[in-house]
Amino acid sequence: MWQDRVTEFLLNDNWQNSQEWQQTNLLKSSIQTYRIHFPNQGLSEGLFNQIIQWKLGDQIHRVNHHLQYLNKQMINEVTKTALILNHHDYNILTRVRINILRSLPGVGLGIASAILTLYYPELYGIIDFRTWDEINERDPVLPSITHNFSIGDYLNYLTNIRPYASEQNIEVQVIDYALWKIWELRRD
Repeated sequence: MWQDRVTEFLLNDNWQNSQEWQQTNLLKSSIQTYRIHFPNQGLSEGLFNQIIQWKLGDQIHRVNHHLQYLNKQMINEVTKTALILNHHDYNILTRVRINILRSLPGVGLGIASAILTLYYPELYGIIDFRTWDEINERDPVLPSITHNFSIGDYLNYLTNIRPYASEQNIEVQVIDYALWKIWELRRD
């Protein structure tokens, strides 16, 4: 089961010293520092762009033409609305946050889930075909199930990994990262 692979990975791999994890922690730290200095604000344009670069890497060209339509005020106000919302029902809150973030040009479910994950690593993970394949026990050499995820798929993904993160007393984002790395290791 995927939980067994995650446990083994977290215990036996030197994942905390990987360059990817170090970069992720630097970005999370920058976001946390920003949150302390600018409480109840949305993301700055700089942080927003760093998140997109972090999420897409070499694939950033896929959204560059959309990003030209954004400005600092739009980024700040839209992300502020999504990030400060609160609701007693986690699924409703997540749906609304995702839909608000997706209103920004160039922001799809993947980037929206990355924003939530980096801002609230204890609650969220990133929807990605690699992690999806892992929790669905798919062989990584087979073509992935889908690249076009719905919000329902995202909630299903979180419903699968959140209880395990809670049981292990670690952030949901750590489980998400482990699933992503396990897929890569199994594919190699």
